[in-house]
Amino acid sequence: MHKGWVLVAGILIGALLVAMPPPASLLRKDVSSGTVEDAKSESRTLAALVDGKPHALLLISSALPAELCPAVLDEVKRVRTFGLEVTLVWTSLGQKSCGTVPVYTPGRQLREIMATSQSAAEARAVVLDGSGVVRLDETFEASVAQIKRVADKLIAWRQGAQSFAVHCGHCHDDDGANTSHAGIKTLVGISTRMSDAKILEGGEMFGAVSIYAWKKSEVDSLLLFIRGL
Repeated sequence: MHKGWVLVAGILIGALLVAMPPPASLLRKDVSSGTVEDAKSESRTLAALVDGKPHALLLISSALPAELCPAVLDEVKRVRTFGLEVTLVWTSLGQKSCGTVPVYTPGRQLREIMATSQSAAEARAVVLDGSGVVRLDETFEASVAQIKRVADKLIAWRQGAQSFAVHCGHCHDDDGANTSHAGIKTLVGISTRMSDAKILEGGEMFGAVSIYAWKKSEVDSLLLFIRGL
């Protein structure tokens, strides 16, 4: 009898977990009005921070262990060499810098974003476009391996953005919203309507991009960028 109840309870818990909605994605959300504060408690909006250019935020929900700062510093430098600026944002008021990189504290809107991190992730990386709209949302844990992984993802997004601008932007514009050309449909939210395979098929079908001649890493980077449109 006891085993039967355990089995039933297990089934019910499993069903509840399946029924739970996935964490809300920040993709395509405008967070430009959010604010950060520097070490002097001077506030800046994210709109002013991005200043019309793509910008990555590393949002950390706790104080970062001192031994991880060198890895963070190295990865921030590496991402910046690809033309993507990075800002570090921690909730810990006592942490003012990480190596030579200044650390900001979040305003209310960013605190709410950090509080909705998926699962038990300690941190999340978001990429904002030039207008302050989230185009990439990636959670990670505060470890050397995870910091390197998320830096690779930021670089891939940046490379995908550059590929899109060169091969697709002349018809779709950099945000994928332009529909003024004959036969061109909006790409906004396309990842919610089409699989990656269908997206690639559409690009090849209209002759805009010879995608199948590309390296897999190049295709993956382009898709990563398109998923955020």
